[in-house]
Amino acid sequence: MRRFVLLLLPLAACATYDQRRVALVPHLAPVMTTGQPQPTRVALGAGAPALTDLSEPSLTDSDAGVGVPRRTTRVMFSVALRPNMSISAIRDVGTGHRPYTFDPTLKLDGSDLEGRGLQWDYSFRTSDPHFRVGLAVEMMYWIVPWVGVDTCIRDCEYADPGAYLWGDDFVATLGVAVAPSYRISENLTVFGNLTARNHPTLENAVTTIGHEPVDVHGGPFSVLVAGGMALELDRHLELALQIAQALTDDPVGYGPSISGWLRVGFGSSEEPPRRPLTMYVQPAQPPPT
Repeated sequence: MRRFVLLLLPLAACATYDQRRVALVPHLAPVMTTGQPQPTRVALGAGAPALTDLSEPSLTDSDAGVGVPRRTTRVMFSVALRPNMSISAIRDVGTGHRPYTFDPTLKLDGSDLEGRGLQWDYSFRTSDPHFRVGLAVEMMYWIVPWVGVDTCIRDCEYADPGAYLWGDDFVATLGVAVAPSYRISENLTVFGNLTARNHPTLENAVTTIGHEPVDVHGGPFSVLVAGGMALELDRHLELALQIAQALTDDPVGYGPSISGWLRVGFGSSEEPPRRPLTMYVQPAQPPPT
């Protein structure tokens, strides 16, 4: 259920207000995948889809009322359904401490952005056993904190002149990534990543009748490219790091950003060898004489 709080309660619901608002929405980041199959049956992981920005993001849509976290962390649990296919349960937290905000008159209240979702991965073989192409689909559902200020502009005689509002809204994101990957050695893999995902947004100024909560939209799709490497310290421990650059800038323009993760696996995802087929042939009997 949407959470919506007023600092001042309205005295009349028919007053008209100018509402200015801002929401903390997910930082744009590539889907986290190396393109290689998961080598173990199950895996636990921790990482940061948005670990740090090499340059500060900037607002490119003057009508957008958004801020983005400086850092987003993730925990995940993955299961290999088949040797080349896995599915992961994900929980992300975007820190509400000192986020990137673009309206100095509106400050987010420090609440964290929270997301939960699933990621499906498949690794396609090629004619070269070292080269694979990964496909990943990530679906997330976010709890988005927001703040707003209402200023009465009409029928204000029996209404409060203004109010400070805050609450949560919900928004979904979809990310799809293609990840070509080359295993240089048994322990080292280099990979690329082309991700398309939507960037949630919010109109920064509206006129309302009475005090109304905000409605965060799914927003336009953005495209990122990334490249990185993954190091398997042994079969059950993987460390990956990648650098990404957004190719689109609506509603926020991003410079290069870094993400990384650590994954610990258990068991083996390889299918057991099949028992060889045994066939018995009975010699033909000589014809009766």
